[in-house]
Amino acid sequence: RKNDLAFEVHGSRGSLTFDLERLNELHVHLDGSEPGARAQGFRRVLVTEADHPFAGRWWPPGHTLGWEHSFVHEIGHLLAAIAGEHAVAPYGATFEDGYRAAAVCDAILASSASGRRERVGYLGPASGGPG
Repeated sequence: RKNDLAFEVHGSRGSLTFDLERLNELHVHLDGSEPGARAQGFRRVLVTEADHPFAGRWWPPGHTLGWEHSFVHEIGHLLAAIAGEHAVAPYGATFEDGYRAAAVCDAILASSASGRRERVGYLGPASGGPG
């Protein structure tokens, strides 16, 4: 496959997968969901329906989205947040999210250098950093 960039999230009550080769779909499995608890596998959810929060920036129904549309959504969401139309979260990353992601990356680098598991260190409000 040419663009096998995907991610999976597995939790105690379900799983989801997203693949950049299929930008218009999300595969979801929830324990105990219809058509019954014995149902196996994932359901394909089309994420380009008109009730999606970013649908107003898309082509008419039936047209697929491409990689470039994610940037249109990102900039549109950011500008609307700056204009005070909504908060950045939960659809966008906050400075706190970025700080915490950077702290995780620092721990990954430290773990690679030490060959051991490393704690993720966050600065608290008392030390002048984000809380």
